[in-house]
Amino acid sequence: LRVSAQIYRMAGDLNKAKEVEEDLIRLNPQGNRAALYSFQKIMEQEDVNKRIQGLKDFIEKYPDSPEAELAHDKL
Repeated sequence: LRVSAQIYRMAGDLNKAKEVEEDLIRLNPQGNRAALYSFQKIMEQEDVNKRIQGLKDFIEKYPDSPEAELAHDKL
């Protein structure tokens, strides 16, 4: 599915690429793809207090993800 998402993205079908990405997250909600998506959403949060809480929750939910160290750095 990861390759499919990349192919759709390269072909310019961003809606289909997003659909495939969401399928990947549903299939593995604790995986790296889900962690990355979650981290990106947290960093888009403009409210500083909500972002801080989101980062703390992220570290608890995805302690072994590559983004966990970045989350620690942002606190």
